[in-house]
Amino acid sequence: MDIGTIEPTIDSREIRRRRAGITSGSGPNGGSGRNGSGGDDGSDNRSPFELIPNKAKVFTTFLLVVVLMTFGGLSAAYIVTATNKAIEWRPFDLPIQVWISTIISLSAALFIIAVS
Repeated sequence: MDIGTIEPTIDSREIRRRRAGITSGSGPNGGSGRNGSGGDDGSDNRSPFELIPNKAKVFTTFLLVVVLMTFGGLSAAYIVTATNKAIEWRPFDLPIQVWISTIISLSAALFIIAVS
């Protein structure tokens, strides 16, 4: 090794296998590689089976839960208000700003769909 250079201690293929959860039949030094029983390759003590969450999947799942909870809450509020005889459900007119922002949002979504 030359002075001022850095050599990786873990092969990039090993990192990809760890992230994807793919394991080979043998560890780095001939061990089985299961549950940390493989040989010591000088790297950290993480097992290849350790869960490394995908940030995009976690964010998407969180966003889906937020949307579902909002939809459920609004649906429940509508059902309670619509079936309650004491409180009368009165429709109201939406302001023009709501219609303008809706048109802008829909046109932007259609533009993105058309471009991709």
